[in-house]
Amino acid sequence: DDAWLGLRVARVEAGLKASSGDRFGAERALLATAEACRDRAWAMECGDIDLDFAELYLPLRRLDEADRRLRAALAAYALEGRPDLEDYTLRQLVNLERLRDRDWLAGAYLQEIRLRAQGATEVQRCDALRFAAESSAAIALAAGDVAAARRQLAEPEGCSKPPTPLWLIDAVAIARLGNAGDR
Repeated sequence: DDAWLGLRVARVEAGLKASSGDRFGAERALLATAEACRDRAWAMECGDIDLDFAELYLPLRRLDEADRRLRAALAAYALEGRPDLEDYTLRQLVNLERLRDRDWLAGAYLQEIRLRAQGATEVQRCDALRFAAESSAAIALAAGDVAAARRQLAEPEGCSKPPTPLWLIDAVAIARLGNAGDR
């Protein structure tokens, strides 16, 4: 009857089912945590479970359910004082809004990510700024604004990590669509 252990076991079971392609089995495993997650003592663990739900729902395009779970995770992480996990959840909200074809709202979340990055550790700051830049470049490319996409792909100041796959995808798209200097 250890609630914390039950929550952890459910997450592991859900992860195993999801990794084997059984997303609905993973959802069932997570749904079994509903009773324990009514207790605020487990806010952190239940925030993780809400995030797990959202990450199941996004690829299935169950966007309204993902939205509800992401907002619940964000609230749980705020309650627990975990800005790093709030930041990760904001990135998922960007992805959600992109899937909804609401790039304007995704852009607002990206601006929030940039502002929050100012108070983060160097590694977290660089990761957040790079995510914001890459996502903004992808949004600009989708809108046909190659010049704006090019400006977004500049390496954030003080960061020197290798390019991510999204950065490379954006850079290749700019090279194909842009001017000779982009090649």
